[in-house]
Amino acid sequence: MEQPPINTDNQLKEYLFRQLLTLENRSLQLGNLEILTALPTKPSIGKVYYFANAILPSITYEGAWVYTSYGWTSLSSMSSTPYGAFEDTVSHTVTANTANAMTFNTTDYSSNVSMVSGSMITVAYSGLYNLQFSTQFQNTDTALQDVSIWLRINGTDVAGSTGYISVPNSHGGIAGHSINGWNFFVRLTAGQYVEIWWATTHADVTIQAYAAVTSPTRPSTASNVATMTYVGN
Repeated sequence: MEQPPINTDNQLKEYLFRQLLTLENRSLQLGNLEILTALPTKPSIGKVYYFANAILPSITYEGAWVYTSYGWTSLSSMSSTPYGAFEDTVSHTVTANTANAMTFNTTDYSSNVSMVSGSMITVAYSGLYNLQFSTQFQNTDTALQDVSIWLRINGTDVAGSTGYISVPNSHGGIAGHSINGWNFFVRLTAGQYVEIWWATTHADVTIQAYAAVTSPTRPSTASNVATMTYVGN
């Protein structure tokens, strides 16, 4: 450890010395981490542990992990902030007044956030995430119809997450359209997934994808879009 310059003010010198000594002690503690092959019986919140191998389901690979009040979080392999961007390129029809998972068939971008089984947005790291979505609805019925949208985490409905919208009716032979979306903050542990579910009051309401068109030229329309970004722990 390098000492402060000799001409440094004494009070500042004492302060710098204490801080450098603290840093040195901490670095020595980290350098002497015990290498574990099993989960500790009673892990301490805020303490760093190094595991020599994957210990499922909590520790998924070798490396340094910290235990928080929300579970284990890796320190050694989170090289970039986790994120995922997904879309769907097909239309969906459903039965009225039934629950349906929104699905996605294309991964646009992904780093430690993945789409599993078409609807399960799954995270590799524990933490708080921002989930955003937008959905293109179409209504061919002559009356306005309602849609409800909500979240499920690991198959369980999230209280307070349901939102209601009305999709315009068809008019002049043209179907009614509405694109809707908002965001949720969700807390997930490593390996958990979140899904977006929906229901409609009429089977004539669909989640609709559109091909590119002309006059004027416009690109295609995805039926569903969702993004998930890591906020923090």
